[in-house]
Amino acid sequence: MRLAVFQGQAIALDFPHNLALLEAAAIEAAEGRADILITPELFAVGYAPDAIAREVTADDVDVIERSLCDMARRHRIALVFSTPGRGDATLRGITSTFVDSEGVRLGTYTKSHLFGEHEAAAFQPGLLPPTVVSFAGVRVGLAICFDVEFPEVARAAAVRGADILLVPTAVGEGFESVSLVLVPARALENSMVIAYANHAGVENGFAFSGTSVIVDSDGTIVAQAGKAPSVMFADVEARRPEVDYLTELKPELYASWSALPR
Repeated sequence: MRLAVFQGQAIALDFPHNLALLEAAAIEAAEGRADILITPELFAVGYAPDAIAREVTADDVDVIERSLCDMARRHRIALVFSTPGRGDATLRGITSTFVDSEGVRLGTYTKSHLFGEHEAAAFQPGLLPPTVVSFAGVRVGLAICFDVEFPEVARAAAVRGADILLVPTAVGEGFESVSLVLVPARALENSMVIAYANHAGVENGFAFSGTSVIVDSDGTIVAQAGKAPSVMFADVEARRPEVDYLTELKPELYASWSALPR
């Protein structure tokens, strides 16, 4: 399977501009024969939690999501995009949606670990485990940004059968170790390919680290972006690991530890 990751610089609340950048990335990914294009967290609206809470309506989200589904169908490429959830602004979360090359929604996931006070004030956390769906013969899981920094989230996707975990993100400058150390560790410990799509440059006064990565299931970084906007590609496959940690898990034992005195 060929994955494409778009790393870009959005403008907060400039939907036409951001959608145009996403369309250009979709064209490039399709021309590069990618099966799936993964895009950054909240890219279509720009990463601006406070402004999103104040100004982005449910109707805005509906129009944006329909535009992105149409984009996938128009360019014949499966697409992972992140938007504010639908519905009342006080109740919605940050979502990631996976659509196929016909623009049909295969699954949506709501971010469970919100980062910082601005996200916590603007969104509600999701309560369900990572969504895992079948696509082109593999099992594809969804997570978002801060989620992947918790081993439990990637492990939950893995035990639900995910071969690949697709992660829209919005990580700030100075946190390159998340891309370069933590994400490869998650891939290795779960025998799972991970694609991690970040923003680039400065948006709404916030500087991003770039450094998007695609990591093979053995923890090897097979594609890495720099600091600038780009579309990168990698061919990956689901395969059995030499040491399959998932078959050695002892969930009953771990659960018993929580009852022990500290």
